[in-house]
Order: sequence, then structure tokens, then C-alpha cells
Amino acid sequence: MSTQTLNILHISDVHFQANEKTNTQDRIVEALVEAVQNYERSIDYCVFTGDLANHALESEYKLAESWLEEIFSAMGNPKAKMLICPGNHDVDRKLIKSVTARGAASSQDMFNEYLEEFEDTFLSLGCFKSWHSEFKRKNSWVVSEWDKHVNLVSDINNDFNINFIMANTALLSCNNSDQGNLCVDLNQLNACLGQANRLGGLNICMMHHPIEGGWFVDWNQKELENLLGQQTGCHFLMSGHVHDAEGHSRANNYGQSLTNFKCGSAYTGGKWKKEFSILEINIEDSRVTPNNFVFSEQSGNWIKNNEQSQSILVDFKNAKKKLT
Repeated sequence: MSTQTLNILHISDVHFQANEKTNTQDRIVEALVEAVQNYERSIDYCVFTGDLANHALESEYKLAESWLEEIFSAMGNPKAKMLICPGNHDVDRKLIKSVTARGAASSQDMFNEYLEEFEDTFLSLGCFKSWHSEFKRKNSWVVSEWDKHVNLVSDINNDFNINFIMANTALLSCNNSDQGNLCVDLNQLNACLGQANRLGGLNICMMHHPIEGGWFVDWNQKELENLLGQQTGCHFLMSGHVHDAEGHSRANNYGQSLTNFKCGSAYTGGKWKKEFSILEINIEDSRVTPNNFVFSEQSGNWIKNNEQSQSILVDFKNAKKKLT
């Protein structure tokens, strides 16, 4: 079998603000397009892990969509695909009651009752969903799905199944005190992981909030770590939210392991360091190299941070499976 490689552009937390559009915003996002265009290797997928907008406004998504189209063109690969995940800033907080959300997080039974009682649990993500549906209709290279709170999108790349398990971690997001109160729909996650394993190939989980850092309520956190870390879980996880690019891997003597690649922000304001990543994945060598780029305020360009771009070993042995 020839060496299987894959390159994934990972962007997160751009926070477009139509009513606060500045020259700084233009400079950062336009320079990011140029950095992608100048990258020396073909990019297969663009994964955006949430907070595309800042206040979940239609005008903000309109700003974002032209930029996303420029990003796709800059990738220079007509066969490339893009997947977009919602974040907590894609939530319209006026449409979710904090008392109800916090009550739903208190136990698995309460969370299940919440999902059963409120038929439209996507209400607070209505603007994001509406925009995403229309954007996908106009651009066939957008392949993300948001029919449920956890969705599986499977694609074929060089005779490999690439299975993206996309989890909505903003389901119970309602204010600035989300830490320790969020939940992922574990039933839907379990179903997607089972389907991905029946298909075979590479399993990549993507969601806005990272699995560590205390964002999820304890009972949900424990089961989430257990499911994703299983040998039949995901090969690695891609997340955003914390505005800091970092990759790390951990394993235990039960045979569980989990590699997490957190993306920095391409934030158009604020004090945070601006970062994005391009993951070079070598399945044959069980290695992922996260090429992390940092925006230089001095030069106005995105510059590769070599110190923060070292390879990480990832167990891909059960992904080395060609389609029959």
C-alpha cells in the first residue's frame, strides 16, 4: 500500500462582526487567505470549529460566507471539502432560557427529558442553521450536516473512508458562564461512532469546545472521554474555543488514547494571539504534524511557528484499511 497522506486546514473563532468591521479585521482574514494560497501542499479538507459569527446575526454570516469562498479558492484543490461547526457565539442567547439549560445539564435523565420535551432544540442555533443550509446549497464543496446535534459525514479520499463525527457542544450554551455546564448528546455520538466503525477508515471528531478544560458537566465529560478514547472511538479530535493552538496525546493502560488538536483563533479583535493550523496526516507512519501559523502584528502576515509545529504520534493501525 502506498503512503496515505492527508492535509486538513483547521480554522476557528473568527467572530465576524458586521457592526464593528475594521481595517484590522480585513487585514487578518485577507492575510489568512493569502497564507493558505501560498501553502506548498494541496489541502484536502477545511475544518472550521465554531464561532464564525460573534452575535449569531445574519449580517455577520453574510460577511463570513464570501471569506469562506475565498478560503476554498485559495486551497487550490477542486476536490477539497469544507465542514463547519457551530460554537457558543453562533447561539442566539435571547432564544434560550438559562434556567432550563442549566437544569437540563444537572443529570443525564434531565438532559434526556430536555431533548424529548423541546422538539426544536436547535432553536437558539436557528440563524446559523438557516445560513449553513443556504451556503451549502450554493456550494457543493460544503459537506457538513446539522440535521441532528451529532452528525456523521463520510467522504472518500484516495480509497480511504474519512469519517467526520461532528458534535454540537453549544446545545446548552446560554451565557458567559458555560464552563462546567455543557453537554453533548451521547446517544447520537454513540450511534455515529458505531456507523463510522462499520464503514471503516479514519475517524475524526470535530467540535467547538475542547474535551479538557472543564467545559462539560461531570457526568457528560466522563462518558465523552470514554467514548472518544475507545479503540473504536476517534483517531483524533479537532476543537477551538480556547483561542490557543495546541496538540497533545494521552493514553492509559486500558488501551484508550485520545489525541486532541486545539485551534487558535483568527479573531478580528481582542487580546488573544491569532493562530490557525494545517494538519499534515501520515496514516502509514502514524504521525500528525500540526503546522501552526501565528499572525504577526508587525508584518501583517501569518508566519509558521516552527517551535509549535512538531509531529505527534497517533495510533492509526485500525484506520489502515482500504475500501473494497
